[in-house]
Amino acid sequence: MRKLASLLSIPILIVPLTLITIWLLQGSHTESIRWFLVFLLNLIFLPTLAVYWLRSRHFISDVDLRVKPERLVFMGLMLILSLTNYFDSVILLAPALIRALNLLVFILILAMTAITLFWKISGHMLVLTSIMTVAYIIKGDQALFLFLLLPPVALHRYFLKHHSPTQIIAGTALGFSITY
Repeated sequence: MRKLASLLSIPILIVPLTLITIWLLQGSHTESIRWFLVFLLNLIFLPTLAVYWLRSRHFISDVDLRVKPERLVFMGLMLILSLTNYFDSVILLAPALIRALNLLVFILILAMTAITLFWKISGHMLVLTSIMTVAYIIKGDQALFLFLLLPPVALHRYFLKHHSPTQIIAGTALGFSITY
């Protein structure tokens, strides 16, 4: 059971993020959809592939980045990707929502990196809560059901002993407060 939960660690974050993003795109212009695909590629799929590649080459010990120096290297990569994405979206005149999301991601990663220097926070909960908050801001009450995904993810992180309840709550609170 623990092995299965470990394998689901990254997909448990990526699948909801992708589905929520697709839901937010319903009825969008083709240009917005292209920008969202770039956003998803650069900030979700490429980092995920990088983690699995680094793990397969034994540069990192596990996909959950439990070792602080490994986590900081990954956070540095994410900062570079998110800042590049933000500047690209500004320079290439992406839709306002895309620019705002890119800036939000950069700020979230910056905050999470600063905290990671001293303490471990749940990035899964931070990112998931943030995207759900964005969905709530855009879709209103239609998006409230998404918050039902938070308890299973929190229990997953706790069950695998990757985070304490305090780290899970802190990730959730920070994701909501920065986004809102």
